[in-house]
Amino acid sequence: MLEEDTIVPSEQFLDEVGKFSGTKFINYLESEGSKVLYDNTKRQRDQLPPYYDEIKFKRAQNIFVDYAPNLLVLKLAGLITLLNEETSLRIIMMTKNSSTPETACTRYRDTVKHVMTWYTSDFKRTQRKLWQSIHRVKMMHHSANSQARKIPDMPRITQLELAGTIFGFIGFAIIRPECFGLTALTDEDYDSLVHFWRVIGHLLGVEDRFNICRDSLSETKAIFHALADIIIRPHMLGRHENTLHMQLAAIRGISMFTAPLHSKVFLNFTYDLVCWDNPLTQIFILT
Repeated sequence: MLEEDTIVPSEQFLDEVGKFSGTKFINYLESEGSKVLYDNTKRQRDQLPPYYDEIKFKRAQNIFVDYAPNLLVLKLAGLITLLNEETSLRIIMMTKNSSTPETACTRYRDTVKHVMTWYTSDFKRTQRKLWQSIHRVKMMHHSANSQARKIPDMPRITQLELAGTIFGFIGFAIIRPECFGLTALTDEDYDSLVHFWRVIGHLLGVEDRFNICRDSLSETKAIFHALADIIIRPHMLGRHENTLHMQLAAIRGISMFTAPLHSKVFLNFTYDLVCWDNPLTQIFILT
């Protein structure tokens, strides 16, 4: 049995021609990661992973300074995709803090504040802001799982859901950069962004063996594409009955503290990011 901080070697995920297979990694994540509850992660919150690279991390933070609007809109698109996945959706609905535009405004404004803190702070002991933010987010996840434990048949957060959350923060920057004005970034820039979220994911409780952000940019791209095709796309095409309600609450709530967003336009834009070859013509009938 692998320890939580064991990085599974690339050789385990090679296809028949010896090429890294994102599909094999996602299959492993679904079969094994779905069995590991978030509660089982015992890592101390103030321990950086051994692969932390300060230069890459700070480069990613500098990229955010230049592309903050792009990366925050990208995060919203990631949130919309997350609300298609039944386990994540049911847990979010259970908390009852984002089912209306008003409550969603508070929840997602706080999320944006956390993301801004991660992108603009450092890990120095004399400046604890980043650590405190990480701790608060972990406590919210633990609280959700504790609450879910008391409800019959309520799913709980596992490593699989955490992987989907990390994709929501950075996935579309890697697989659809042209849709967010990020094509001027270099491979070194993308590599730094991946490293940033690899470290943040680690601190939030993502076990290294299930971390979709790898040391290799090409492997990460393969995993992100496979995750979009195997997990996100089917959920988007087979939308849960409560998905649209929660998505509209999120968009309308976020519009309360950002520039107004047209719900139907943004929803169709987000769906086309993943289902671009299967247009969902007029799938949203909004009043």
